[in-house]
Amino acid sequence: MAVTFIDPNSEKPPKGSIMCGRGLFTSRQEILKIYPIHYIGNRAIDDFESNVITANNEVPSITSSKEGLTLTKMIWGFEGIYNARSETAHAKNLWHNAYYHNRMIFPLDAFYENTWFTSKQPMAAAGIYRAAPIYTPWPDHFECSMLTTNSYGVVAENHPRIPVFVHMNEIDSWLSGELDVAELANRHEPLKIRRKKIRLYEEV
Repeated sequence: MAVTFIDPNSEKPPKGSIMCGRGLFTSRQEILKIYPIHYIGNRAIDDFESNVITANNEVPSITSSKEGLTLTKMIWGFEGIYNARSETAHAKNLWHNAYYHNRMIFPLDAFYENTWFTSKQPMAAAGIYRAAPIYTPWPDHFECSMLTTNSYGVVAENHPRIPVFVHMNEIDSWLSGELDVAELANRHEPLKIRRKKIRLYEEV
């Protein structure tokens, strides 16, 4: 296993990256340190071969259950559409039901918008999910989409959209449906985000 350093000032994205559809997490152990997980779902999170997560692949996901927060895996993307605009998702047939009933969290360490961005604060990105339709390649999985909003800070210099982030003390309220999407999406710089070189663990 090798460590690859990505230059945050490079205009060339890492191999296989897609705008708004690439993120990083560390490991199951780190997720369990940061988030008060009470239950690990049937699709247990093992350490991935790479700490890069990409759209249309399995990603670590946090939901709420009777036991508390649940850590599991989902496929990132509703029928291949991996992000949903927080302003209009409620009005789109693809996301309408999930928007009102099925919320989740993407536990990120960084995200990619023409370059890598991270924060010293936990990066809990707001998402929605649903059971994958039987006509998809993964009918026994759940699919999830990340909610986005207008960019701010240094991210706005690179891309007009950014994930909607949830503060750690708001996670239960977000997952239960008590917290309004617009309230989250319209906040001014909820996280202090910066560019940073990211270590990508990849097989060679």
